[in-house]
Formats: sequence, C-alpha cells, structure tokens
Amino acid sequence: VMDDEEGDDDGYYDDDDDEYYDDDDEDDDDEYESSERASSGTQINLPPPPEAKYKPMTDEEIEDFEAEYGAKYDPYYDEPYEEDELPQDGKCYTDGVFMDKRYENGEVFYYDEDLEMYW
Repeated sequence: VMDDEEGDDDGYYDDDDDEYYDDDDEDDDDEYESSERASSGTQINLPPPPEAKYKPMTDEEIEDFEAEYGAKYDPYYDEPYEEDELPQDGKCYTDGVFMDKRYENGEVFYYDEDLEMYW
C-alpha cells in the first residue's frame, strides 16, 4: 500500500500558491460545519401542531368583539367550518386553485389553507 505524502496528515497543498491547508483543526471544522448548517437556506415548512389550529372565541372574546366593532357576533360568519359541516343540499363548485366552495344559491365558503377549514 502506498501512502500519499500530502494526505498523511489530513492536510493538502494548494497547487496555485503552495499554501498548506490543515483539515485536522477540529475547533475550526466544528464552527464551519455548524455555520454551514445554520445558513444552508433550506427551509422546511411543517404543518402547525394541532394545538395551533383554530380555537373558538370565548364568551368574553365575543363580548369584546361586539363592543370594539359595534357588530353582533354571528357564528355563521365569524366561525370557520370543517368540510363536513358545509351545506350538503344543492350543487357546489370547488375552485381548483384556491379550494373555495361556491354553491348554486350564492353562498361562498373560502378555504383557509393554514386552518384547513372554510370561512
């Protein structure tokens, strides 16, 4: 087995300017690797945890809403719907891009991708 003189100590010579680079310096490698990982630019989009999904307003929040906006709270408009809670009677068109549901009678339920529910 032949040993490469330049590779014996995990370093190498840069042919252009004969500078020696040492890969054995563990402190520098660890910092470099962790900074590379932190700045890789790859972002992973995970769905929010179940507890971050929509929570119905409390009675106190409803009172605050009505006082602040001067409008009566109406769950038909102010609470989102699961898909199985949407009207089952009448024809419905589902938008292929935004997943909104439009009914023959004029009702429109807009899909909220973050909540996976309809408004």
